[in-house]
Amino acid sequence: MNKIAATLAFFSLTVSCSSGTYHDSHAGVQQTTAALTVADVTSLSLLDASTLQDGDLAYVDTLKSHFSLEPSAQALVSYVRITAFNRPGYEWLRYGTSPAWWSEANWWIDPVAGNDEAVGTSSSAPLQTNAEFGRRMYTREPAATDPTLITINYVNDVPDGDALTYVGGPNLAGTNINLIAQCATVVLASGTIDTALQRVPDSNQGNTITVPGISSWTPYIGKLIRLQGTPTTSAIIEADLGSGQALLSEQYVNGIEGPGFVVGQTIEVFQGTRLPDAEVDGPNVAVNFRTCLVQTIGTTRMNLSSNAVNGTMSFTQSEIRDTSGSYTYLNAYSANLNGSSVMGKVYVQTALSGVSASFINSWLFVEGGVWYDHWDSFGAWNTTINVGDGGVIRMHNDFHSGGLPAGKPQFYMYTNTDVYWAYRWYGQGNDPTSIGMQFQQLSSFLFSHVPTCNVGIPFQTSEWGIGFVNRTWADMPYGPDEHQIYVHADAE
Repeated sequence: MNKIAATLAFFSLTVSCSSGTYHDSHAGVQQTTAALTVADVTSLSLLDASTLQDGDLAYVDTLKSHFSLEPSAQALVSYVRITAFNRPGYEWLRYGTSPAWWSEANWWIDPVAGNDEAVGTSSSAPLQTNAEFGRRMYTREPAATDPTLITINYVNDVPDGDALTYVGGPNLAGTNINLIAQCATVVLASGTIDTALQRVPDSNQGNTITVPGISSWTPYIGKLIRLQGTPTTSAIIEADLGSGQALLSEQYVNGIEGPGFVVGQTIEVFQGTRLPDAEVDGPNVAVNFRTCLVQTIGTTRMNLSSNAVNGTMSFTQSEIRDTSGSYTYLNAYSANLNGSSVMGKVYVQTALSGVSASFINSWLFVEGGVWYDHWDSFGAWNTTINVGDGGVIRMHNDFHSGGLPAGKPQFYMYTNTDVYWAYRWYGQGNDPTSIGMQFQQLSSFLFSHVPTCNVGIPFQTSEWGIGFVNRTWADMPYGPDEHQIYVHADAE
């Protein structure tokens, strides 16, 4: 037995063939082709292609996908471009779609123990990469009987460069497709609350707790705590106030603002599986990250993008952390932050809404457009929120502000922007010379309740020929309603 035959025997290569004929109307010729089936990618790589014709197809059973034999010198890619055995200058090129997978509703991805030739639809046989999931779903056209809710369960951290990818095909029925990125979590610390203060906005008191055994909250800033046994009740750790005391965001309770934690409750500090990027496209496709750590490890800028028509990108009890030194780009038809934290530089080009979210040690850039941003019980620590180019933010319930150093503004408003407040603005830990809002170029601020925020300089407005002028709550001009403060900064 020669070496090639022995190798084929070792891999138990099984190939079934049938002949077929196609007619090329442009060339005016007919050509007989082989329809091949192989068990897996290894079998395809060992298939003798010396007698096959250009364009012959091979069906790989594990991938439920066809490969075409083509002259090619492209870089090899696992499960996509495979060297044709015994045919120099040729590769097997994978077709771009695998409809046999489109009826599957639940997927598992494990970069550590997964395999991209596994079925991927059970926890015992997970895929290894987001890339393979994207290939199997590519141009998915949902039939009436296909699931509209697709859950992707992440078992271990996903490496940089392997973005969650979904490109949907035509969706003539206008069916809403919902992708759930469900991340496994690990508990970093736990304990029973022995002191707790619930927020009192009128005296600038935020939610705080102490837990025996956790002497410093600094390692956990931006992380989430949850109520043991009730994981849908959570809050974000915004700051370490010293003496074992943590400042928390407004509590998140299954989609709404909660009253806060109390003494005697057992909490867990947790972190979700890490995902680096997301690229979503297709009609009416929404994606929701649940209990995920959305972060790149390297210096590559993180991109969270949905080009889907009417597509929404949501984050529930998750963290968005930009550590690239550049900024995270968040682009979608709309986006939601629900019980989630943002750290680092984030550029938002969408309508951003949600409840009980926090921006911590951040620079947030909110670009304007035809949308409104609705923020319900949001907060910020050591963060400047830049609102420009026609952006409009509407605050619902309370907003709290903290940790501003000297001269740093909480909001920087420019170029036809507006902020509306429905209720209270409070805070703590701000430097006496920090700035609540800095205005220029036809920007407005509308308030329906006298703020109690402890920033040292509530407003700086840009005046013709003067530059920025400091203003206090007392000298703010009132609008037609006596409880309404209205500021309009002229262009410089």
